[in-house]
Amino acid sequence: MSILSFAKSFIIPIVVLLVFFSEPKLVGGAMDEKLSPGEHDAPIRDVQLHYTIAGHGPLVFVCSPGWGSGSLYLQRGLTPLQDQFTLLFIDTRGSGKSSKPSDPRLMSSADMADDIEALRAYLGLDEISLIGHSDSGAIGLFYAERYPGKLAKLVIIDGITYGHTDKDRQNSENVNQIRVRLANDPRYRTALQPFKPSEDGDAGMMQMMQHTLPLYFADPEKNQPIFERTLEG
Repeated sequence: MSILSFAKSFIIPIVVLLVFFSEPKLVGGAMDEKLSPGEHDAPIRDVQLHYTIAGHGPLVFVCSPGWGSGSLYLQRGLTPLQDQFTLLFIDTRGSGKSSKPSDPRLMSSADMADDIEALRAYLGLDEISLIGHSDSGAIGLFYAERYPGKLAKLVIIDGITYGHTDKDRQNSENVNQIRVRLANDPRYRTALQPFKPSEDGDAGMMQMMQHTLPLYFADPEKNQPIFERTLEG
């Protein structure tokens, strides 16, 4: 994916979002300090969930993908929306500044959807609007399936779905064709080499992402450093 394509994946939804969302419904009263601008931590189920509030206007939840990176890249990529909306950026469990559960089995997309629901209740919101990017699109779909009465609007940007065998097979074939085409390009050679993370869980997932990151860009030498500056650390 080129940096232009990556930018378009945010810019196009921004145009749609400007007419899509309305003010959230609250349970018994106005917004309090839990929804004030800045960083917050909430005791949600078995983790401390970190979230950041920015912007002005109707409230919209924005969920990080759940594979190690927190929401900082979304905060930077969706900055133009802050002129029209109050954005609540969630670091999913085990990502960014949110804590991990003691049981590593409780790190599924469904668990992360349950965290969103618990956060909605914690904030006293009757319903929410939600944006999911990449794997957090799957989290958003889980939320829609599990809590349809609590979801006002859902926007998925470059989302992922699982379990569709024919589509998954075709995607794998397309990826293999791309790998063959790029095998002799020095810009991608290292990223195409087998890689085993030195750590398990989300830390290992971040290592894998960093190893393969050049494959996301048409010109990684130019555009990869720009993207890396949007990530934590």
